[in-house]
Amino acid sequence: RTRPSMQLRGRTAPGVRADPFAIGLGVCVGAFALFAIVAFVQLFLLIEYRQWATPLNLGGPLEIERTRTLGYAFAGFMTAAFGYVPAWHNLAHIALLVASGWLLGAALRRLFPDAPWALAVGAVAFFLFAEPMLDALTWQATILDKLAVFFTALGIYAASAIEVERDGLPAI
Repeated sequence: RTRPSMQLRGRTAPGVRADPFAIGLGVCVGAFALFAIVAFVQLFLLIEYRQWATPLNLGGPLEIERTRTLGYAFAGFMTAAFGYVPAWHNLAHIALLVASGWLLGAALRRLFPDAPWALAVGAVAFFLFAEPMLDALTWQATILDKLAVFFTALGIYAASAIEVERDGLPAI
């Protein structure tokens, strides 16, 4: 519940300042999400991905030596939950990349709080609209790459919360 003075009614409330970083990041990530959904949500399931997209992969053994185990499990989970409907599979792939962009932006904000907001937003835009990211959108078999990008961004975001002095960690 917000205080009456903080409620917005078509204009900025007294005492509330719009955060240009948050607006810029929202526009950047939102533009990428819109572009990806419009251009790729109905992309047919490519043959290699269809071979992985079986619910049988959910109960398979975890094979550490095979790097595709996580990708197989993800594809199997998506098929078990939503069937072979391309839009649901593609939306999950797009969501991983969108979340990675948000996490990267949030980590940059934490790591460089005094940097100009346009620098961090520009880095996220470059990250999301770079050719490797666009290539990953066109091929579902890159699910392992998308998961790697997501977990890397999540790890960087989590690590950016650590403050050596505050958390009592030994300095290196």
